[in-house]
Amino acid sequence: MISGVLKVYVGHTPVPEPINYGNTRYIDTGAFHTRNLTIEQIC
Repeated sequence: MISGVLKVYVGHTPVPEPINYGNTRYIDTGAFHTRNLTIEQIC
């Protein structure tokens, strides 16, 4: 959890599917290797 921030989007560490952990959203699905690109509308 990152205090004072509503939501944080991060990548660089591939995950099998986008996940939330507290107010942090992990969206890197390893497109370089898996060809599975995650695109999300954030506004």
